[in-house]
Amino acid sequence: MHIPRYVIDTMVINAKGGVPGMDELERLHDLRFIEILCTSTSNVEFRPVPLQDEKSKKYRRIGSALGSVYFVQNGGPDATWGAATRQSRMEEIHFIVFGTRYPENFKENHNIRSMRDALHLDQCWSNMVDGFITEDKTILKARPTLLERGFDFRIFAPEECVEFTRHCFINWYGTIDDKVITKRFRDSSRPILIGSNSTAAISILIGEETPLFALQTGLNFVQVEAYFRDKSGAPLLTVLPNREYEFHQPTIHIEGARANDDAGIKLGKKYYVVCSIGSTGEDQPPFWNPLDEVLLAAFVARSGHVVLYAVIFRDSKGKVRSTITKESLELVGASLSVRTSNE
Repeated sequence: MHIPRYVIDTMVINAKGGVPGMDELERLHDLRFIEILCTSTSNVEFRPVPLQDEKSKKYRRIGSALGSVYFVQNGGPDATWGAATRQSRMEEIHFIVFGTRYPENFKENHNIRSMRDALHLDQCWSNMVDGFITEDKTILKARPTLLERGFDFRIFAPEECVEFTRHCFINWYGTIDDKVITKRFRDSSRPILIGSNSTAAISILIGEETPLFALQTGLNFVQVEAYFRDKSGAPLLTVLPNREYEFHQPTIHIEGARANDDAGIKLGKKYYVVCSIGSTGEDQPPFWNPLDEVLLAAFVARSGHVVLYAVIFRDSKGKVRSTITKESLELVGASLSVRTSNE
């Protein structure tokens, strides 16, 4: 079970309807089977077009990586920070898709549209989404090269995305029948999605007594317990239930959107609807320093599930013991304990 997150290009916002494939994707979004997102750059692009701007408000926004703020025109940033999990690769993306580099292009041949297209793609990369939906032929043509360079999100035309999503549903649920999938989604006894597993509680341990990570279901929230270490095995951050964060090094950055009530993802004493924890790898506070790696990233889906889509845990020697990348969960010399019911 997985909830795909797809970012839409501004050209397929489908404000008047009729974009092939988008009506079906919007229906799946409204059923809460998928999450349609917009980037922070779309705020700038939609501002002059009220109809599209109003339509876009039904979708959550994702932002750029820490330390990456881009200005294409005067009047404010064209991409703003969010709970991103990876360093920006905007310059590389622009070169792959459009053949020129930033700020080369910015200084010599300022093309606003190409710069903003690159920002959309960069935020897809930085936020580890599953796909980007567009009808831009230049971007679609660049798909093989982007994949070859390690950009692990898919790029679709809308109808291609519909077919891909149906194929995923058959693999995950054995059907594309709305009623069957809805029944699975409404099973509130398993509100945590970790990798492709749904559960009520989970623990990752080394041996029988050394915890790395645990999630427990509470009333309208999921409580996190986590012990993060750096590549040498030194403690970075400890997150314990109902306690203040224990920062062991000044390299940690926690970003996210806070919940309006006592619900969602609970880190210590704080509640989030989306959050990321990362380390800059530098011996100084993470203000303009880009993240070296993400330690944990999660969001609350519109279905109510808490979805972990990025995790890395190390032992006291710095060896990686557990990782999550989107729907993939890997354990190395660690054990997984799950509880599939709240009872």
